[in-house]
Amino acid sequence: MQTTDNVKMSPKKKKLIIAGVTIAIVIIAIVLLGIFLPIITMSNDRTNAKQISIEDRSIKISGEQIVIPVKMKNGISTPTHQKFHSDLTILQLCELAKDYDSKIKYEIQNDKAYIYKEKKGTIVARGLLYDNHYIFGNLNYTLCTMKIEGIIFPLHLTEKFFDEQITINDCTYQWYAVSFMTIEQMVEWLEEIGLYNVQVNDLNNTIICQDAKTNKDITEIYFDGNLIAVRKLYD
Repeated sequence: MQTTDNVKMSPKKKKLIIAGVTIAIVIIAIVLLGIFLPIITMSNDRTNAKQISIEDRSIKISGEQIVIPVKMKNGISTPTHQKFHSDLTILQLCELAKDYDSKIKYEIQNDKAYIYKEKKGTIVARGLLYDNHYIFGNLNYTLCTMKIEGIIFPLHLTEKFFDEQITINDCTYQWYAVSFMTIEQMVEWLEEIGLYNVQVNDLNNTIICQDAKTNKDITEIYFDGNLIAVRKLYD
């Protein structure tokens, strides 16, 4: 009689067992990820607030804010960004901001909204609201300031933007975007702000922004087709 100790397992059976164990491990990993990922993402950087708001520090007018009167639950709050969840559309959120403060105006471009506050014909606060499909915690909206590498930048006129370095012609830029803006449109937008003197260099497709009060060079903006790259010109 042959004992079970001497029975050899067929290669096919071994493969089936290994496959079964592998599937079980994958299932356990998915379950554990589902349990612990929400806990990880709801760490100390998460916060609750009665409303969403940012202060446009680039204009340096104390206390002037862009406010959207919706609650933040387990959102992310920094001085420049407010990441939050809402089931409302961008238009509905902009209308809420306008109802909350009659001095608020807005312009919607696709999935982005330029929200600004005017007093006596002068803009005293600016912000960008955009749908960012944030993956953790279902934070699908961001309200942020519009200061990029030293200047106020028309973020609502970009298709996508990246807070990452990019090297072009051996020059490192700290931020770049995909946009259909022309140099002329960018110059017009920057000059309307009234904070900058703007110089265009047609030879290398760049704009130099200077502080209107000190004439100090602040920022260089480079254009290459639909690519726009930005870098500071000071430390």
